[in-house]
Amino acid sequence: MPEMRFRDFPELFQPVRVTASPVNSPALQLRAGAFLLRLLGALAHSYLSARQLADIVRALPLSVPGLRVEVAVSLFPRVLDLAEFDRVLFALSGPERKRVVRRLGWLNLWNPMRPDGDYVLDLRVWEERMMATLLAQLAVVEPGETVMGVGGRGGPDFNRIAGWRLPTTWIDETPDHGVLRLHFSSYERGCRPDMALRKALCRHVLTFC
Repeated sequence: MPEMRFRDFPELFQPVRVTASPVNSPALQLRAGAFLLRLLGALAHSYLSARQLADIVRALPLSVPGLRVEVAVSLFPRVLDLAEFDRVLFALSGPERKRVVRRLGWLNLWNPMRPDGDYVLDLRVWEERMMATLLAQLAVVEPGETVMGVGGRGGPDFNRIAGWRLPTTWIDETPDHGVLRLHFSSYERGCRPDMALRKALCRHVLTFC
């Protein structure tokens, strides 16, 4: 199937016009819905790159509630290079990014080759518990302080305790309760990515299938 090119669908890359209508007005929502249907219709037999989808998302106004999230989620199946989908995530605002992750799931979006970023994981959810396990593997095997700002709630094992680190035991058994919050970084002093491990983790995610 052909990849979508900007010159083929120029009308799709014009910013959505927003009038003085209230943000949640039915008229504005109707226009946003019509735009989404037109976009999906135009791409029904085409594919696009993650970079192109990120550009589309950036062109859409934040003032239309949910539009950017709907476009990102609806066009996810049309993206050729899912390993680059983090480009789309970082084109979104923080709240929008959380909604996309909630709807598509971490294991469909995560790129183990580029794990850096902030994570909020509900360990009651199997998929998010699996993400905590994968991050624990990286934190244990890769040298340096790769995991920072660790904290959580809902469980005595990882409430905000100074110096608390992801336990090595989480590689084999991650708690099924609480919310884990952390920042993963490969760029702190002494850190060195283990590329063999990261490639091995790719088998757990959709982005490299």
